[in-house]
Amino acid sequence: MLLLMFADRMLSAFKGNLAMNALNYSRGMSVSIRGAACLLGLFALPLVAPGSVTTHRTMDVDVLGAALNPVGLTIDAVSIHNGVDGQFGTYSNFETRPITIRPGIVLSSGNVDNLGPIPGATAPDYDPSSPPEQVNNQMVPEPDSGGTPEFDAYGAFAGNIENFSGSYDVAALRIDFTLDQSSAIKFDFIFGSVEFPSWTSQFTDSFLVFLDGTDPANQITLDAGGNAVQVGSSFAGFETVDDLNTAFSNPHGLIHHLTTTTAKLPDGEHFLIFEIGDVNDHILDSAVFISNLRAEDGTEGTEPTEDPPYEGCPHISAQPQPMIGCLSGSASFTVTASGDPPLTYRWRKDGVPIETDVNPTAASPTLEISNISAADIGEYECVVRNSCDHETTHPAALTVCIGDYNCDGGVDGTDLGAFFDRWELGDAAADVNADGGVDGADVSTFFEHWEGGC
Repeated sequence: MLLLMFADRMLSAFKGNLAMNALNYSRGMSVSIRGAACLLGLFALPLVAPGSVTTHRTMDVDVLGAALNPVGLTIDAVSIHNGVDGQFGTYSNFETRPITIRPGIVLSSGNVDNLGPIPGATAPDYDPSSPPEQVNNQMVPEPDSGGTPEFDAYGAFAGNIENFSGSYDVAALRIDFTLDQSSAIKFDFIFGSVEFPSWTSQFTDSFLVFLDGTDPANQITLDAGGNAVQVGSSFAGFETVDDLNTAFSNPHGLIHHLTTTTAKLPDGEHFLIFEIGDVNDHILDSAVFISNLRAEDGTEGTEPTEDPPYEGCPHISAQPQPMIGCLSGSASFTVTASGDPPLTYRWRKDGVPIETDVNPTAASPTLEISNISAADIGEYECVVRNSCDHETTHPAALTVCIGDYNCDGGVDGTDLGAFFDRWELGDAAADVNADGGVDGADVSTFFEHWEGGC
């Protein structure tokens, strides 16, 4: 049933493409053939496979800003300029040679949930013209295109984007930042597309970066010939099918590890808008992996990165797991990581570092929490760091069964007695609502949890 529903959705999209193409016959035949090939290919291949790169979708702009690991500048605001849930996220573990890049943010014209290598992509019967749903997503329902005015204006201006007629499913992220002193700005990126090799020069998706404006002249990421970032159409010599981390491995391709350096900017406020979009249709995805946003002087332009291979940097192999505790009991969170020594660990609760003079284990791989109180309820994560870089674990929640006050694994009358013994003494352990005092409000809170069980 699910397969039939998916086929129906794709067929509707295919029909929509035909209707659109009636307005532009010159490219209508190629879109029709392409849409049919993609529809048939979806039934022939597995849709999901584990990959080397790890991605986590998020629309949390604070998370996205922090993942850029800014150095030498202050990020004032991060905003979703265009796009929908699923097109934005963070990534890590892009570290298998020969193509590597530090952790950062990922934007896609499709869905970032699974951008690892495509199962069966190197098999003899794999058809690169019709990759599976994993990298074949329409993110914005028709008749909307999901494009942006500046992407369209840039693409239509003097042939900046090859064979351009419109932008679709554009993911655009705006970064507002302040420089305390005059400096150039740099960032590293890798751009991959499953449009390569079958649909280049017809539907070649693109990555654009606008600095301090959205006119075509504000687009700063170009090759030596003034061409925009498009796999198979620009940056000759930097295109490769040798990546082992992503869905853009052989037979698909990517433009590997470049660094864009701006002109020297005056001190004060500035902004960048990163934009990636489908070109001429909604289907077949591309993604850009961006890291290491920094204020650093250099030669203006986009050139091979100065960043060494991502080797020896922290890599988290086991994440901390959620815990359920009880008041006055104990709990622990553990992370397992590898990387060049020395590795340092710093645990945070709800995003705030835990002071080591309060809990010395906050600087170790295992965070121990003893004599749990209601104030300990929250989400815990660990930042693992070495001289190369840092990586942050997924948040793991600590919840507390307040009703099991005596920590015997059940909620019954003995918990009432244990609670009131502490409450009558004014013991801080009876502050079950974590308001800093022991009073009648704690009795109400305790009874609500006691009656609800665990």
